[in-house]
Amino acid sequence: MEEVEELSTEACRKKFIEMRRSFQKSYKNADFLEKEETFNKLYDDICINAVDGDIIAQDFLAYLNKKGYGDFLLPNYDLSMRWQILAGANGNGFAIEKLTIFLSFAIDKILNVDDVKEIADRNGIFQENYQYILGRLICEGIADELNINARDLIREAPKNVEYSPKIMRVFDIAREDAIPRVLKFLRS
Repeated sequence: MEEVEELSTEACRKKFIEMRRSFQKSYKNADFLEKEETFNKLYDDICINAVDGDIIAQDFLAYLNKKGYGDFLLPNYDLSMRWQILAGANGNGFAIEKLTIFLSFAIDKILNVDDVKEIADRNGIFQENYQYILGRLICEGIADELNINARDLIREAPKNVEYSPKIMRVFDIAREDAIPRVLKFLRS
């Protein structure tokens, strides 16, 4: 796996928008008979980049799986969440930002521990960066809990999976289970 440069949340957002525009433009410019082949090539290239550690590609796969794409990719909420969490775990601040509501429960629990001041001082956590730092650590914990990795995600057979409380319960439990792991790391 190649080394990925550290990107700011804003840089991740801009690169995501560029990737989405490029993807949509390439697809739109394809001849009607080439649409499927064009989509498959674009999607395969993004999957390869995601497996190689490209955090923008990982976030973009979350986007594509959440929405689906015409007749070529069925919406899959479960897969979308796993890609989003993986992108966040790997440092994509834009992905973490999109997971804010989901992560807020765990962030609040961490911020309400008695030794939060010592934890913050020891780990360089400030008002400006706490959501990114804690969000990334929680995503890492969830990825570990659910054994989320890019190679397994790209191997999944396409299927339509709508949002449901049952699916979210799996992520909620993993998020809850990640909190003690994150606190142990922050205290060490």
